[in-house]
Amino acid sequence: MLLKQKIQFKLLIKAHLEYMYLDFLNQNFVNMFKTDLHLQTLDSYNSLAYSGLLFNISIQWIKDDCKMSKEDLADMILRIIYD
Repeated sequence: MLLKQKIQFKLLIKAHLEYMYLDFLNQNFVNMFKTDLHLQTLDSYNSLAYSGLLFNISIQWIKDDCKMSKEDLADMILRIIYD
């Protein structure tokens, strides 16, 4: 999704409106953590940590003009979470 919307994300960043993307991620991660039985035992700070991780990495990836392949990016995120 992010790669397909690269131009739109670059415009958000240029207009200093990337917080809208962070708000979207925060809301969706909080909702996911509330409804997923496996995640309900985690506190709300965990959902914010995951959304912050995804936000910061994806925004930097856009700023770097998506030079890293999406597969390598996904592998890096998984290593950060699970290592």
